[in-house]
Amino acid sequence: MFRTVSLTCGPNKLVRPKNYRFKLLIFMKPRLPILTKINSTERQIIKEMKITDVKTLVMGTSWRNLTFVKVETDEGLTGVSEVRMNNRTDALVAYIDGAKRRHVIGSDPFNTEDLYQRLFRDDYGRAGEIVATGISVIEIACWDIIGKALNQPVYRLLGGACRDKIKAYANGWYRVERSTEEFHAAAKRVLEKGYRALKFDPFGAGYYELSYEEKLKSVG
Repeated sequence: MFRTVSLTCGPNKLVRPKNYRFKLLIFMKPRLPILTKINSTERQIIKEMKITDVKTLVMGTSWRNLTFVKVETDEGLTGVSEVRMNNRTDALVAYIDGAKRRHVIGSDPFNTEDLYQRLFRDDYGRAGEIVATGISVIEIACWDIIGKALNQPVYRLLGGACRDKIKAYANGWYRVERSTEEFHAAAKRVLEKGYRALKFDPFGAGYYELSYEEKLKSVG
């Protein structure tokens, strides 16, 4: 059994006909997507891509480490994802380095469900925070590749947009001298940028030294 979804996409490096019309066949068992070009006289299956490497790059910041993951393919397309893991960055990098050799390299980035099943199941261990995070960043990078291959934003491949805008709050704005005047001035600068909500940590590491009564008094 399978279901079909028709879509139109712009030029990409894999196929360059005059009219870009494709049909995405999603087979239910197994769920392996096959991209085909629809033409009145021919049907061409696009060459299956292969993942050639998965690289991790760690960027240190003043508060935390950010881990970027790059999934590379033999077609020259690269997918990128990012994650922050407090105090577990080294463990995450080590997991990805091992998992890519066992399950990822040589796979088709379009086969995200197959990749997930092998990463989650075939190591025969319970997936905790580190494994689940590693699986997530690899899959997100694969979706980045799929979006680039189809010349479409990924959200359109996952059901489309649900809203035109979302609310956001400002964070990291309060790295100033810990005085009422400095906090007030910094908050005003954020409001001038259009934010209507601010995340605030007035106590810093001192939070751990306050008693419950002192916290209530400070908030009140």
